[in-house]
Amino acid sequence: MDTGRTHCRWGHRLSVLTDGPRVMLRPVACLCLLLSVLWTAGCSIAEITRPDSYRVQRGDTLYSIAWRHKVDWREVARWNNIPPPYRIYPGQVISLERYPDIDAPTRAQTISRGGDTRSGQSAPPPARTPQPAPAQGSGATARRDTPRVVRLPTEPTPEKPAVTAAAGPSTAPASAPAPQPAAAPRAEFDVRAWRWPTRGKLLRTYAQNTVRQGIDISGAAGQRVIASNAGQVVYSGSGLRGYGNLVIIKHDDEYLSAYGFNRSVLVREGQTVAAGQPIAEMGLGPRNEAMLHFEIRRDGRPIDPVTVLPR
Repeated sequence: MDTGRTHCRWGHRLSVLTDGPRVMLRPVACLCLLLSVLWTAGCSIAEITRPDSYRVQRGDTLYSIAWRHKVDWREVARWNNIPPPYRIYPGQVISLERYPDIDAPTRAQTISRGGDTRSGQSAPPPARTPQPAPAQGSGATARRDTPRVVRLPTEPTPEKPAVTAAAGPSTAPASAPAPQPAAAPRAEFDVRAWRWPTRGKLLRTYAQNTVRQGIDISGAAGQRVIASNAGQVVYSGSGLRGYGNLVIIKHDDEYLSAYGFNRSVLVREGQTVAAGQPIAEMGLGPRNEAMLHFEIRRDGRPIDPVTVLPR
């Protein structure tokens, strides 16, 4: 009996010695595996969901990204060092915020490369009255000043047609496109010559607290939609949620206009359009009724289109 008990005791001790490390190693291995999974997942999530950046998708443009995030497209281009013609590529990460510690040295480098030193070049600028020279030294100022220099000489000449275009809609407030045939060929942007993008009644007025900050105009499916002012088509597609088939027109460095819920688009990206030129056909809105959603933004911020449209 004593020998049997002795064998049992030794067998129990051997099993504890052999199985003990295995039992201890299992929790440690599981803990290490869990920590590694959490660390990699945290890194990937931080990279994907950064609120201050956006990964470019197929069909995106610099203007559509800025429109989606309600940011001035000029600032987005400057923050990311994207020169004209502002081409972006799928998979590219676009910063949506300015980095102060990087932006200041970048400006200093661009100024020094352009030759505008504070000591030696302080006197020549007053002698050079024309401003194209400073526009070449700084990329940010060139984008802001170049369109204005081009636009200013053209504004005095269209003053007379602008008066005739504004006088027509005053008689018919709801049907602003009525004078379109008389002033259809207008290829130059004039901030005083906005036109109603289509005929119809206002379904919804402007409100700042909504997702789509513009106006809704009723109509018939297939009804033509025109460019409210002259400019260049910078986006055409359905990549922006809540706008349907959308067209965005850049008028100058300050103004953009958008035309949503189109059944078909008659223009392409990069095409120059005149004020009053047909750009799309009206489609159906979220409530399955024929309508056009129209927005105007100035410096990246929505404004009430009714304040600039003829009455």
